[in-house]
Amino acid sequence: MAVAIVDTGGYLVYFERMPDTQLGSVEVSMDKAKSAALFRRPTKAFQDTLAAGGDGLRILSLHGAIPVEGGIPLIRGRESDRSHRRLRRHQRPGWPHRASRSRRSEIGYARAFP
Repeated sequence: MAVAIVDTGGYLVYFERMPDTQLGSVEVSMDKAKSAALFRRPTKAFQDTLAAGGDGLRILSLHGAIPVEGGIPLIRGRESDRSHRRLRRHQRPGWPHRASRSRRSEIGYARAFP
């Protein structure tokens, strides 16, 4: 698992990965974080829109929009911030970003503060 945290401009401010993480996940986590921060929506929203087909295929033309679940914007005072606190309850001791297997795909990769 790789965790990337970016600022509101999508620039990397923190990155960490578990020792056995595949190297491809490094770039993917950074791209998900940047997409979630710049568009201020979870990357799953892009994935669902694309999966619906039709006009949803326009997502492919948005520069920087990553249609893969996993990027979540964390914005203070909004629903995303409450989601982050809920996810932290599922973390296990040990590696700071480890979460239960069922929640791994929902870990917050992007952190954006207005």
